[in-house]
Amino acid sequence: YPVEITEAGLKEIPAYQEYVPTKRAQTPVTVGTDQLPSYWFAGACFDSVDDQTERFLADGCWVNGNKGKYLDVVRAMKPGERIALKAAFTRKHDLPFDPKGNRVSVMAIKATGTITHNPGDGNNIDVDWDPVQPVREWYFYTNQRTIWRVRENDWKAKALIDFTFNGAEQDYDQFRNAPYWAERFGDEAPQV
Repeated sequence: YPVEITEAGLKEIPAYQEYVPTKRAQTPVTVGTDQLPSYWFAGACFDSVDDQTERFLADGCWVNGNKGKYLDVVRAMKPGERIALKAAFTRKHDLPFDPKGNRVSVMAIKATGTITHNPGDGNNIDVDWDPVQPVREWYFYTNQRTIWRVRENDWKAKALIDFTFNGAEQDYDQFRNAPYWAERFGDEAPQV
């Protein structure tokens, strides 16, 4: 639609709306995943050996111990975003549900906090930490990478965020019977 821009015409710019097709104008606007808030789950071990949890809590920081890795991910962390210190592993016994003889992925939440500063070096951030006492364990939907960005884009992520940062309980049955885990852990899964 060619428009001649004149000084008088500039005042009529809102009339542009009439050129938007009706169906398009009524389509609801959805928020893309990139626009959802980020929640971070960060490991506290360097070289899979030395647990840095106490140091991070005492110094009010988190350090990327993987030299040259995850730099852009750490740079993406913003002040005000929530972060949790985690340890990921598997377990077969002493679980709050029947694993039917299978190993289950576990993520221990050791502390939660709020990012207060990111210098942008990809290695360090400042965090206002709150230790979690006792450590809380989350099952099934876990990640062993050093740093994991989670956004509320599905029911699993929402449940993990609510568990970690709001003290909600995990619905084990919902996860056990979800399609990815049902064959091994679901109500119809055979005992191994």
